[in-house]
Amino acid sequence: MFPGVSSKRSRKGADAYLLKSIIHDWDDEKAIDILRVCRRASGTGAKLLLVERVIEQPNEGALNKFSDLNMLVNLGGRERTPQEYSDLCQSAGFMLCRIVQAGMLYGIVEAEPI
Repeated sequence: MFPGVSSKRSRKGADAYLLKSIIHDWDDEKAIDILRVCRRASGTGAKLLLVERVIEQPNEGALNKFSDLNMLVNLGGRERTPQEYSDLCQSAGFMLCRIVQAGMLYGIVEAEPI
């Protein structure tokens, strides 16, 4: 143990759950199942962080739209819009807080348990 750091946890689960390029591999039903596992493990103060490609407005973000097509054809998954991430999170017991752009291709979808 580290000096000055208590080994006793005051709440359930981890502080954060980080999934990178996981949710886009799956259809909505299976993606919600994955997120529900995170929700069951998390406590009230936890964060869910999804590092994924986020589909932008029409005529913007062509690379992410090509990735969306690739996910559909090869895996049955998909890239999603901010609203679609919000809907997935809500269905799994999370509330989408914000999406932070992380470079040219990825966004960090931040959500909290509800």
